[in-house]
Amino acid sequence: MELGFVYACGILWCRTREQDAAWELVRALNSSDEEIRDMARIALAEGGAESLSFLEMALSTNEITPEQAAPCLLDILAVLPEPVHKVN
Repeated sequence: MELGFVYACGILWCRTREQDAAWELVRALNSSDEEIRDMARIALAEGGAESLSFLEMALSTNEITPEQAAPCLLDILAVLPEPVHKVN
């Protein structure tokens, strides 16, 4: 997998929520190239909560390991808005 392809998938996922692009980003988390993994992680994090379902499915089918998913999951959780707590 090439860096330019991952970059293009990241743009496509962030702008259009194209599911095939999200799957390519998830697959890129498996790359031996740290730069490719980082780019995929950043794009998935920008996708926020919508990226979580792809990561969950990839984990459930063993496409990625928990170790591969963990940095991305932490990034997603960091960008999610804080829940609003109502005080009565």
